[in-house]
Amino acid sequence: MGSGRVERREFEYIRHGTLSFICNFDVARGELVACTASQTRTEKDFVKHLHQRVLSDPLATQWHFVSDNLNIHLSESLVR
Repeated sequence: MGSGRVERREFEYIRHGTLSFICNFDVARGELVACTASQTRTEKDFVKHLHQRVLSDPLATQWHFVSDNLNIHLSESLVR
């Protein structure tokens, strides 16, 4: 900031190459069972990860997923 200049702030979060991880943890066995790393953290990434996880065990009749408070798991496509 200088004399006679408007203060400027960057409002976009710059990731600088940080990866996003979407992981599944088996609570009963206490182990990490699936993890996806990507440059993005979007609704499509989350849906793709869950779809792959469900397809990985065709004998499972019921799935329980606990998600954090990110808004990517609240999308219409995921709810369907």
